[in-house]
Amino acid sequence: MKTFLKPGTREISELPGAYSSLARYKKAINDLSDQYSNPRADHGCGSGMNGQRLLSRTHVLFYRLSRGRIGGRLWNAPVLLLTTLGRKTGKQRTTPLLYLRDGERIIIVASNGGRDKEPTWWTNLRHDPHVEVQIKGEKRKMVARKAAEEEKSDFWPLLTKMYPAYGDYQRRTKREIPVVILTEESR
Repeated sequence: MKTFLKPGTREISELPGAYSSLARYKKAINDLSDQYSNPRADHGCGSGMNGQRLLSRTHVLFYRLSRGRIGGRLWNAPVLLLTTLGRKTGKQRTTPLLYLRDGERIIIVASNGGRDKEPTWWTNLRHDPHVEVQIKGEKRKMVARKAAEEEKSDFWPLLTKMYPAYGDYQRRTKREIPVVILTEESR
């Protein structure tokens, strides 16, 4: 595992003190992620979703504390934090998601790990498309919209190249997995 702190540095596990702790946290997130990535498995938590929630909350905590140095990449793909407003509670809800950049736009996928149920963040976005996105230490206000079919067909090969499991998820679920485009909020 290489550090994302500075190009050309040694492996993070070889660095002293806090840096080796950073490596342990990164390994823990990746191990938990691998353990809970099967959406149909019961991980001894009573429900597979409980494990996913625990992983998500832990990921958000480490991402925020480290400004993306921990949890800023998973499966060699970049990760952002998406904050939406809960449609029922009005509370802020933050979810770590893989993303792809297209110029100033950010592309995300509402896969929910291939489950037949849509992810809650996507349901929240359809109610209120205004979001906050954090990439590393930078936060931006953005607006979300579902990609048109033509846009999705353009982005889908890039998204499945970045994270091949998206293709497996689409084959596994009965629903059409939406691709979501985030653009800078107009002032």
